[in-house]
Amino acid sequence: MSDNRANKGGFTVHEIEHMVKKYRFEVFFCGSFLLAGLFSMIFENLMGYSILLTVVGAIVGALMAGRIEHLMNTILEFICKQEKITRIIIGVVLLILSIVVSPVIFAMIGLAGGQSLHHHTLIQRGKFLREHDSDKDSTRGHS
Repeated sequence: MSDNRANKGGFTVHEIEHMVKKYRFEVFFCGSFLLAGLFSMIFENLMGYSILLTVVGAIVGALMAGRIEHLMNTILEFICKQEKITRIIIGVVLLILSIVVSPVIFAMIGLAGGQSLHHHTLIQRGKFLREHDSDKDSTRGHS
């Protein structure tokens, strides 16, 4: 039976259930993003606001990366401390917010994106500076 499934390349119901349990937050986030996108398109007047709030969120996230990271950590820490049922209720509320006020979800995406870009820029800049300093040190030794 497992050879047959391997040839088809699909997942069993048990494997899907295990993945959903393991990645519960990610499933709620992806569902929220999908619903926000769909309902922004359905209510055409929201699409412009969604894009605008994504841009504003990205700018704020890049400029205030430390505060945004602290806020995100605080929120996620609070959610992770809750009981399983409470976490599921919070996830369902997030899905409902995605339908009702989808531009707010896009603002959150922008905040997270701007903060993430700032973080990765710092990492790459640090790598470049270390490489640049080591190049200076190697040229000094040859003079």
